[in-house]
Amino acid sequence: YPENSLSIYNRWNNEVWRSRGKTYENDWDGNQLNEGTYFYFLTLKDKSGKTVIVNGWILLIRDK
Repeated sequence: YPENSLSIYNRWNNEVWRSRGKTYENDWDGNQLNEGTYFYFLTLKDKSGKTVIVNGWILLIRDK
């Protein structure tokens, strides 16, 4: 998917991280966030212009 955006939201619907207009490079680690449940919203656009939207939950747990 040459064009995409990824947004991460906390439980109060505040955006806490985003990547827009580039290929996601696995660079979100939740480093400055508290443990808990977050919501992601991923929008993908293929070369033909078709948009695919994927969303769901992420559980962030620290390795202690």
